Amino acid sequence: MWVSIKPDGPLFLRGHGEFDPSARGPIPFGRSLSWPRPGTIAGAIASLAYRERGTSPSTPWEDLKLVAGILEDAGISSIWGPLLRYKDEVYVPLWARGLKIVKLSSLRTLAGSVERGCLSIAEGLDIRNIQYVGTALLSRELGQKRVREGHLFIRNVTSFPPGT
Repeated sequence: MWVSIKPDGPLFLRGHGEFDPSARGPIPFGRSLSWPRPGTIAGAIASLAYRERGTSPSTPWEDLKLVAGILEDAGISSIWGPLLRYKDEVYVPLWARGLKIVKLSSLRTLAGSVERGCLSIAEGLDIRNIQYVGTALLSRELGQKRVREGHLFIRNVTSFPPGT
């Protein structure tokens, strides 16, 4: 199954990070993307299905299972791309040769493992836990970031490197 995105106007696709020139921290700059990533495409399909069904998940893991189910119902067993298509020709970039395909079975395994409280079952997935330390900030009325006193936090992020 092919999913084609035909923009009606300019697309603004963002990577992680901030676009604010006064940004500080581990990711102090934002990044624009030329093409939507597979996760963006899956999210767009799932958003359309949520709207059609009138459902919304209550937890991220319920969301993961629901998205996997929606994609599976649509006949999508894996996501690969994005690829550039012009008329009837599809162009695959040279760097993409041998790129792994994200299988929905991997998403289901991950969701089930998290529900049972053990990520070790999700074999074959390159899972990395990254910890960020940060502070809450006051408003930027003066064009500067200022730290709110007494608001230190730690954020744990589970990262899946590209191609896993």
